Amino acid sequence: MRLNARYVQPEVKVSPDAVLPIRLRVGGFMFAMEAVEALDLANQIADAVAELKPPKPPRALEIFNTGKEPS
Repeated sequence: MRLNARYVQPEVKVSPDAVLPIRLRVGGFMFAMEAVEALDLANQIADAVAELKPPKPPRALEIFNTGKEPS
């Protein structure tokens, strides 16, 4: 089974007086979390994105594109 919220814009809101002040709404789901949980989730997402970054281009290609030696 898979749930796919392909065309839904996620929304993040803050409710400072709530026990779980960070609110993430995706589609019809609302996730309430503590600041520490939100930071952990943000770090996990950033780490996943970093894994998707393309590898550094070969040295010769960098010299060709920039006209100088890579640092």
